[in-house]
Amino acid sequence: MRSAVSLLALLCLLCACSDERAPLTVTSVRLAPTMPGMNMGAAYLELNNHSAQDIRITRVSSPELRSVEMHESVQENDISRMVKLPEVVVPAGKTLVFEPGGKHLMVRYPEQRTTPVTLNFYADDALLLSVSASFSD
Repeated sequence: MRSAVSLLALLCLLCACSDERAPLTVTSVRLAPTMPGMNMGAAYLELNNHSAQDIRITRVSSPELRSVEMHESVQENDISRMVKLPEVVVPAGKTLVFEPGGKHLMVRYPEQRTTPVTLNFYADDALLLSVSASFSD
């Protein structure tokens, strides 16, 4: 029920937005280069919420990648480890930064890599936006 209410609220927000700017935008997207022979990598970006409501992202996907997962690096007892995030919330009017050492996307590449890749951001089953990402130097 919570997800249905959240989805309805988000759809109302999207429809009510009179500004030409979308409620959620992504900036500074980059795929970090991987070590030779590695099929896992990271993506970094900024999620910008231009609305008066929090926006919940429940998953990210890509047709060009095997998988995309939201993760966060955390320190516990002087040990750094990654934790998979089931969702992230972009607070109203704020920017949520995905960066090395913090929140980031873990991406699994197929055997044949292509660039750019598309990243699709969802709230439950609703596609919020799609962006293109390329490898950074």
